[in-house]
Amino acid sequence: MIYDGFKALSKGYIEDFERRAEEKKIELEHVYREGKNYLGILEILKETQPGLVILGAWGLGFSSERIIGSTAVRVLRMAGCDVLIARRKMSTGSILVGLDGSGEALNALNKSVSWAKALNKSL
Repeated sequence: MIYDGFKALSKGYIEDFERRAEEKKIELEHVYREGKNYLGILEILKETQPGLVILGAWGLGFSSERIIGSTAVRVLRMAGCDVLIARRKMSTGSILVGLDGSGEALNALNKSVSWAKALNKSL
């Protein structure tokens, strides 16, 4: 009964997202986990092995004193794939990529070029 209640609550949070995805013909798969959010997300990442996970910088426990929420920090540190942390709606600004000459930074550059092209943004 508690699980069904949490599932209904979760569904309420994502109804607008579902509607927008449906309008754009994007297929969705719902996956629910009980327990700590970051552990559930990491479990799903291990099972599905995506190339990218996108998270909001804060969840329901938003605090103006913190730069990024605890779930986002933990997933960012422990995910085996790229993680994009979104803070707010995409602005009209450009995309910034930081380079230090490492292989990871060069991978970031290549990926940022793809993002810039896909979003029609300057890099």
